[in-house]
Amino acid sequence: MIMKKKVIFFTDAQLIVQFQNGDVKGFNALELRHGKKLIAFLFKHFHSIENCKDACQKFWLSAVIKFLDHTYIEKNHFLQWMQTSAFHIYLNDHRNDNKKAPIEKALDKPAPINEEDNSTTKEKVAALRKLFSKLTPRMKDMLIMHYINGIKWKVIGKKYKNSANSIRSECSKVMKTLKRKLSKK
Repeated sequence: MIMKKKVIFFTDAQLIVQFQNGDVKGFNALELRHGKKLIAFLFKHFHSIENCKDACQKFWLSAVIKFLDHTYIEKNHFLQWMQTSAFHIYLNDHRNDNKKAPIEKALDKPAPINEEDNSTTKEKVAALRKLFSKLTPRMKDMLIMHYINGIKWKVIGKKYKNSANSIRSECSKVMKTLKRKLSKK
């Protein structure tokens, strides 16, 4: 008589709880169960396997963080949440790439040949540096995080323990002031 090994299947929610209780096998099983489905889902929409793999990797990292922080609340099925989250991650990455492209093109442009234009640019840069040096370290950090590094207001808000709207408003006022002062010079 051959004894069959009893196989126990866990639901996605049970695997998440298992992972939250410290058993990494729960997360591994979840990733094994849905990993290929997620890549196939993204590839069907975006047709770039490398970008899809990047989005999947970012999704699994964000899922780990949500699970460990106990901020994942199962409103829908895990599969639906996974696909929606990964889809948005892909779109956000793609939007950020499109925003960076004009900056890179501008940096590739040759320096102005006209001496008058060059001196005006140098004066504006010097004036901007002077104004920027007068800002608080917190404000400098927030402006650099968002306008140079492309970090979202929500993330900056979490760092400074404030709402995203409040941080955005504060930075927007400072940027308007900087622009106004620069236009006068």
